[in-house]
Amino acid sequence: MPTSWKWKVALFAFLTVLAIYLITPTVFGFRDRYDLAVETNTPVPWYFSFFPAKWINLGLDLRGGIYLEFEVELSKAVQNKVDLITDDLKRSLTSEGVQDLTIRQEPSDYTIQINVKNDDDASKVIDYVNKQYSDLLVRRSGASSSEISLSFGLTDKYYEYLKNQISKQALEKVRNRIDKYGVAEPSIHRLGSNRIAVELPGIKDPNRAINLIKKAGQLEFKIVDESVPQAKLQQLIADAKKENGIPDDYSSKTVAKLNEVLKGKIPSDDEIAYELQYDSISRKITGGIPYLLHRKAGVTGEMLKDAKVNVHNNEPYVSLVFDQTGTTAFGEVTKNNVGRRMAILLDGVVTKAPSIREPILGGQAQITLGYGGYGDLLKEAEDLSLVLQEGALPAQLTEETKTIIGPSLGADSIHKGIMAT
Repeated sequence: MPTSWKWKVALFAFLTVLAIYLITPTVFGFRDRYDLAVETNTPVPWYFSFFPAKWINLGLDLRGGIYLEFEVELSKAVQNKVDLITDDLKRSLTSEGVQDLTIRQEPSDYTIQINVKNDDDASKVIDYVNKQYSDLLVRRSGASSSEISLSFGLTDKYYEYLKNQISKQALEKVRNRIDKYGVAEPSIHRLGSNRIAVELPGIKDPNRAINLIKKAGQLEFKIVDESVPQAKLQQLIADAKKENGIPDDYSSKTVAKLNEVLKGKIPSDDEIAYELQYDSISRKITGGIPYLLHRKAGVTGEMLKDAKVNVHNNEPYVSLVFDQTGTTAFGEVTKNNVGRRMAILLDGVVTKAPSIREPILGGQAQITLGYGGYGDLLKEAEDLSLVLQEGALPAQLTEETKTIIGPSLGADSIHKGIMAT
């Protein structure tokens, strides 16, 4: 054999051995074994030290995993944005000398209703909105400045801008959460104007991942309105469900429908929310306690400085620390409502509704997690802490599509590829 051919054969053999050496961690599932060792806090197998510490990140079609599509629920998010405009507008009009005004949002169409005492104040309101909010708000009613009741709505341009921004922010929040969860090579992108598609290859606990993504992380503290007796509130809800064919469950859609049909029967600035009751063993929902709450939150998760997991009496919980704005707001709300109850809501669901015994000025609170085993509660606390630290989603996500792809398809594809070569 000529010398040149000997070198070619030797080089070919060397490259073949090198390729086998490099591809072994991928073909023989080193990633899965490494993940299992980390999860169970055990040493990795001894032979890991002989091979590269890297492997090829296989996609969803080869490794298996889960494909999800979520729809971004824009309505509540737009309401929250209009609430912020309402607060800012009230402060500004007061500083401009408009006294004794009342201002509130009509959630059904996002309009801002402003009532003033005289014609001069009405003129001031119209002039100020036209000068300072011309890109955001447009007059909806009132033919002249002599009218005492004024209504302003979002401009079409600003409404479309809000919807686009909310969807973009939701996409970024989802991406940040998945990155923190540790999924290798996820694919996350928008579909249309208000959908998000997520591909998670090689995911071990799909339900936990889905809950982590869907959890809006919208933390709110709202005062309980006890002007309507509990028995009457429950009767109003029962009658509304019967008369309107509303399902007997506690989903966000059911609660939203209840609040819609009960307009005029409960105070206009109130809303109904539930504290869910769970079976202590299966953790399935067994019932719900309705609360009548002031719709506008006194303190929100946007005012958080930190959220971390703590354990007391073998029960994990999440401790909260507010920033300066949140500390001030929390102190004001508790000082002005001593003796009343304050509901702590997470994604529209009441977790607790304790009585305010004295002003809470230290800027700290905590969220307990109900019933379950220690391990499950600890995971729930860790996920909640991560969500709150990363910040709330700007809108709730509704799961529209879920497809679980088993790893056998990927294994068969890899095996056939190897045999073909």
